[in-house]
Amino acid sequence: MTIPESWEDLTKPEWKGKIAYCLPSKSGSAYTQLCTMILGHGGKEAGWDFIKKLYDNLDGKIVDSSGKCHKMVADGEFYVGLTLEKAAVKYKDDPSVGFVYPRMAPAQFRMVSHWLRDARTKRTQNCSLIS
Repeated sequence: MTIPESWEDLTKPEWKGKIAYCLPSKSGSAYTQLCTMILGHGGKEAGWDFIKKLYDNLDGKIVDSSGKCHKMVADGEFYVGLTLEKAAVKYKDDPSVGFVYPRMAPAQFRMVSHWLRDARTKRTQNCSLIS
């Protein structure tokens, strides 16, 4: 699998069921991520089309707390977790976990990041910072 570099990458079949994301109704950070994704993908109509694709790729696996997303990636339960930067930096010294900033047009919140880990082999994926 290739490291996702954009939000669109997370809608690819290879990521189905491997993404940790919290219900926006339970988490302010997940709500912020939702709004960021909608606005970054064209707003009201086009943005919701993207959200539907992403939610379909979650495969019914929605986490009940955004505070669990990064932990579940670090524990190997998911390959990717959508979380805030302040949660991601807790793992900056963990060689088995990396993070990237997704490419997005035109307004991207820097606090939104993806986490990636090879959950099957517990080996490090070489993640690079995307600006």
